[in-house]
Amino acid sequence: MLQKKTGLMYVVLLQLIFNNIINFGPAIFASTATNGILRTTNEGANWEFANIGLSNFSISCVKSFGENLFASSLGGGAFKTNNGINWSPVNNGLQQWTVSDLLMTNTRIFILTGAAGIFYSTNSGENWHNLNAKIQPLDIRSMCSNNFFIFSIVTEGVFRSSDNGNTWIFSDIGLQNSGIYSLTSKGNLLICGSNNNGIFRSSDNGNSWKQINNGLNDNLSISSLASINEIILQLRVQENYLSLRITEIIGTQFKYIWL
Repeated sequence: MLQKKTGLMYVVLLQLIFNNIINFGPAIFASTATNGILRTTNEGANWEFANIGLSNFSISCVKSFGENLFASSLGGGAFKTNNGINWSPVNNGLQQWTVSDLLMTNTRIFILTGAAGIFYSTNSGENWHNLNAKIQPLDIRSMCSNNFFIFSIVTEGVFRSSDNGNTWIFSDIGLQNSGIYSLTSKGNLLICGSNNNGIFRSSDNGNSWKQINNGLNDNLSISSLASINEIILQLRVQENYLSLRITEIIGTQFKYIWL
């Protein structure tokens, strides 16, 4: 598991473009836009590729469901592994294999396929079912959930469902023209990252949003967010470096643990 530390964590990883991170067992996995998946078992000191079984290396995200880790790709559909080393495709029922994101709830896995919309599985990815008639527009960038709702984001705002994706309502209060890219939940808070406007927070299940950039540095483009216990992970790329910033939210400010 990650531990709070002080100091610098910049790892030279060639010219890779990173878009998602997850803690799975003793390892951290990072997905890349063109080079597949990397894994570290020593909190980022060393990284290795974990691409065995992947037919497409344009990986949009990696997420866990039970004892399995899933990866979505931009052209090869979805993949699954139970050991973080060997991957198998799980695409039965998908109408398009360009998959931008995955969401896991207690009973369903949701998959985003761009213009083909949202699909869900109730049997760990063995079969997928179409959910397109339930939500419009279809250009959904990311999804997350808390104990009560499922959330999906488009550039203009956030959709929320209280019945496992069967019906949705939309809110953009406080998010107008923000260019939302990423979304995660932390306890009763929702945190979303934007293209150039930093981070926004909602404490009322997405009804309204407030910008909270106090404590952030000058780079306000947040490509990916993840929540582990009491910390928020921000993934950014600066020149040829992977920047993994670990922060705590204290009131309405961010406190860096790793810079």
